[in-house]
Order: sequence, then structure tokens, then C-alpha cells
Amino acid sequence: MESCVGVVGPRDARLDGDGKPNGYPHRHEFRMYDDDGELYVTGTLFWDGDAEPDESVLFGPLRDYGAGGLGCTRIAFPGRPEWEIG
Repeated sequence: MESCVGVVGPRDARLDGDGKPNGYPHRHEFRMYDDDGELYVTGTLFWDGDAEPDESVLFGPLRDYGAGGLGCTRIAFPGRPEWEIG
């Protein structure tokens, strides 16, 4: 399996000179799992707008590379079980 270390998205994400997300007022850790409950990926979700992200924002990492690229079926946000999808 190809490494996902350093994956940043979506394509139009605002990044600084080092390729790190820049200028987002909100952030939260996420974890993606396969259908057996095995942890595949951890990362940080960055977003604009309301402090409570809408479902399309929460689904972004799973949609963009977790499901198709890794076979993940669930995304969870530690401390925010109401945000879980899958």
C-alpha cells in the first residue's frame, strides 16, 4: 500500500510555503477505519465557516481518499461521536 503521509486535500486547499494548511479557523483530528474496525489513517481536518462543520466537510477525507484509495468505511472524530460517519 502506498503511504498517505503528508496527504493534503482537497486540491484547492490553502497551503503555506511548506505545504501545510494555512488560514483555517477550525481544525479537529480524525481517524479512518476499514469495515473490520482496523485503524488505517489519522489526520487533521481543517475547515472554514461555522465551528460545527456540515456533513459534507466531515465526509471529505473519507470521500476524497479514504474509501476509494484505502477501503475505509468509517471516519471518526475523537471527542465528537456525533460527527462520526460510516
